[in-house]
Amino acid sequence: MKIRITAPGCFGARGEIEVGAEFEVKAAPKGWEGRYLVLGAGGDPVTAAPAPAPKSEAKTAITNPASAPAPNPNPAPTGDVDNGKTSEGDGGGEGDEISKMTDEQLSEAYKTAMGKAHHPQMKRVNIEAALREALKD
Repeated sequence: MKIRITAPGCFGARGEIEVGAEFEVKAAPKGWEGRYLVLGAGGDPVTAAPAPAPKSEAKTAITNPASAPAPNPNPAPTGDVDNGKTSEGDGGGEGDEISKMTDEQLSEAYKTAMGKAHHPQMKRVNIEAALREALKD
């Protein structure tokens, strides 16, 4: 059968085939639906190649069947140093001098012991552990 390319996007062994090109094929090319015409004697279009089925634009809404709200993917960090509060009983033993320090006091003690400030997002429990380790020696 003879076909004529009517739209871009048809590729052969040597690359993309020009729109308007006509040639003989043994069977209807797969993947070229809607991009060519089948020609009869004299080059007249006999039938158009079957157009691809229209793709559905509709989307299905997905709802959360649970009555509880979805968890926050970015929860606020806990144990931040910048909140100005003291930490009671979050490791290191009750009555420990380090655990009784305010965040500012803890930051200053860390800076004195380590020679540099801790990372601003470092958790209090980790600052306390590092300070205990440094002061253990």
